[in-house]
Amino acid sequence: MRFFVGNGSQFEEKLQDYPTPWADFLRASRILVVGVVDDNAVAAYGIRSMLNVMTLYVKEGYRGQGIGRQLWEKVYNVARKQRVHFFTGELPFQHLHSKYGLLLFSEYGCRVMKRFDKSKTVLIMCPFTIEGGIFCAFLRIICSMIPAELLRQITDWLSKRTRSKRGC
Repeated sequence: MRFFVGNGSQFEEKLQDYPTPWADFLRASRILVVGVVDDNAVAAYGIRSMLNVMTLYVKEGYRGQGIGRQLWEKVYNVARKQRVHFFTGELPFQHLHSKYGLLLFSEYGCRVMKRFDKSKTVLIMCPFTIEGGIFCAFLRIICSMIPAELLRQITDWLSKRTRSKRGC
């Protein structure tokens, strides 16, 4: 597998066969790492918006092979070089105790900010600089003051606002 780094608009052609909304999220990425096998983009990991929302998509036949972890490490390294201080994202409950979840929480210090029981997801934040840690503490305070259902609506709204305009 080869990995290519750029942004969502640079890889728009390679993302054409990705399902919606994943393709829209990835096209909007300011940092995007694409894993390619035989000129086929089989996986992509991107960061979009001012909240550094992370999006990962691995095609069906390639899941469970460690590709997501390789993409995470590449995105993490590129983001640090570009002085990104943290990532945010949503993680399904089932991934909290998976190898992927354990990687995020043990090796990269990700923290659960809020639990969304209706959608069975958690809002996570992964700070990796002092500035990111400060923002994480600020976000944790805000999340503790906002009811989960209202915060869910806010995160859904932000997610829609940060998708690529194409296909929305």
